[in-house]
Amino acid sequence: MDLERPPPRSRGIYLLPNLFTTCGLFAGFYAIIAAANSQFTAAAIAVFVAGIMDGIDGRVARLTGTSSAFGVQYDAGWPTWSASARRRRWSCTTGRCRR
Repeated sequence: MDLERPPPRSRGIYLLPNLFTTCGLFAGFYAIIAAANSQFTAAAIAVFVAGIMDGIDGRVARLTGTSSAFGVQYDAGWPTWSASARRRRWSCTTGRCRR
C-alpha cells in the first residue's frame, strides 16, 4: 500500500488553538477587573468574547489536526477557573461573600 503522507505542518500552527485559549483567558481576567471597577457593560462584552474564544479553540484544533494533551488540559482548566473567579467576585460585590 502506498499511503501518501500529508506535508509536515509548520511549528507555528500548533500554537494557534492555544492562542485562542489564551485570548479567552485574558478576556476573562479583563471581565473580572472591569466588573470590580463597576464597568459592567465592558465586563459583559469581555465575558461574551471569552465564551466565543472558548468555542473556537477546540474547533481550530480539530480543523488543523493539532490537538494535544496539553491543549486539552489547558482548554479544560481556564474556563473553570475563570467562572469560579467571576462567581466569587460577584458574590463579594453583592455582599454574599464569606470571609
